[in-house]
Formats: sequence, structure tokens, C-alpha cells
Amino acid sequence: VLDASNEFIWFTQSNDWGQLELRDLKTGRLKRTLTAADRSVRDIIDVDVQQRALYYTSGGRDDDDDPYFTTIWRVGLDSSRARRLSPADAVHSTTLLWPGQTSTAGLSSRSALSPNGRWLVDTHSTLTVPPISTLRDARTGRAIATLERADASAVLAAGWRSPTRVKLIAADGDTPIWATVYFPPDMQADQRYPVIDAI
Repeated sequence: VLDASNEFIWFTQSNDWGQLELRDLKTGRLKRTLTAADRSVRDIIDVDVQQRALYYTSGGRDDDDDPYFTTIWRVGLDSSRARRLSPADAVHSTTLLWPGQTSTAGLSSRSALSPNGRWLVDTHSTLTVPPISTLRDARTGRAIATLERADASAVLAAGWRSPTRVKLIAADGDTPIWATVYFPPDMQADQRYPVIDAI
């Protein structure tokens, strides 16, 4: 809810994708469709009331490398078009943890957007790339500095084998199904192994 401007941001699936709209707080009237692409909004990161800009993550297109990847976007509440801020194909997280906090579950978290709306902390990773935190210009997405890069050398040296993403086709012959396959670290190509299907 944007009290100062008597507006609110509404989540809708009217076009079969999760989208955001700007509406009048008193009447509920649609003022502007904020997102309309063939992908779903996953999370609202923050709203910069002073700059009248909304930051969000989205993903979910079947023709993406992986529809579970998310990207960070910025869209103006008044007129500007949505702009992608995160170039890497990965899962992007923009929630900052408090010192000593290791999970957001059941705990308060902080926005990764700086108080003045100028900077954004973008942490991204994939199944094979450990988390990398980057400071970005919140208006353009330009990388300013790498803040932290997770070191996975110890787990890799201990025998960790990264899981593999696979794309399968459903029984209808058309619907893509994405899965993550975890192989035993000592897997032998000439051996048979049971498959555990966890949905």
C-alpha cells in the first residue's frame, strides 16, 4: 500500500502469468499495468516511493534455459518500461540477512535495496555455481563491485558432486518437466542405482 499517493500494488493472474498492477486505493480502479511479459512475478523486492520505482523478481518461461531461474527487474510506477537488472542466468536473491542469521525462515529480513534507492545487493547462484553477491546500480543494473564469492573448494575436495538439471517431456509429448538429479558421489557408470522421485 502506497499511503502517500493513495495507491496499492495488486498481484493478478488475469493473463495466466503472475503480474503486478498499480491501482487507486480509494476506488480500486486500475491506473497502470506494471508487468505484462510472459513470465511470472515471484517476489516484490521493494518499492522506492521517492523515485516511484518497483523492484521485483520474475521467471518461469518454458523457453528459458531453466524456468526456475529468476531475474531482477525495475519498473517505474508512472511511465518507464521494465528493465532487467541481473544479467546472469541463475537464481537471484535480494534478501539480506541480519548478522549471524543463516535463513529467513521465521525471522525478519532486510531489503537489499539501499535506503536512498541507489544500490542493490544481488546474490545469485546455480546448482554448479556457488553464491556470488554483487553490488549493482539499482537503476541500470550495472555491476559496481563483487562483495562476496562463496568458496566451495572444501566440499568439492570432500567429494561433493553437484546435482544435474535435466529437462524431460511429459507423457502428453509436449509439456516440459524440469528436474534436479542427485547422483551418488562414487557413482560407477556400469552400475545400476535406485531412483528416488521426490516431488
